[in-house]
Amino acid sequence: MQENKTTYYYGLKSADQAKEIAKTVCEVLGHGKNLCAYNKLLEDACVETNLGTYKDPTPMSAGYGLTQGDPIAVFDVAKRTKQRHRLNILNAFGFDIRDLVPQDLENDAEKAFVFTRCFYLLIPAPIPSNLEGRAHYWKKYYNTYMGKGTEQKYIEKSNLYLYGDCQ
Repeated sequence: MQENKTTYYYGLKSADQAKEIAKTVCEVLGHGKNLCAYNKLLEDACVETNLGTYKDPTPMSAGYGLTQGDPIAVFDVAKRTKQRHRLNILNAFGFDIRDLVPQDLENDAEKAFVFTRCFYLLIPAPIPSNLEGRAHYWKKYYNTYMGKGTEQKYIEKSNLYLYGDCQ
């Protein structure tokens, strides 16, 4: 019997590694009011890159890395991240978010999750506590009306790649 070996991209070796990185990022930057930032980071990776198993073949793609950070958003987050978060990132991960450029996310899952967590820290509304709410939140703030992603795909891919279709 042949073993099915999954190929990971964006600097990942496994789904477990993505979970560990997301956990560490949330321990440094906070889990959010509803304690759902960990789920949000991983769900975003599910919908954007099938939790790191889908490599975007588009040359000069619109997004970079595990969570497909949009260049405009990357520069905006780098500029607007609060000083206390910037210092926490520098101390924990060894880089200054003010120097972050989109290409830094391409093969560095840690930087991709740091960017995404900082992105959501700039949104005044808390991350919702249920999957459907987080799907709506993602569509409203991250993918936006211009993106081709849907809330239904967010839910389907989160269930498939993260929750084992059991939620």
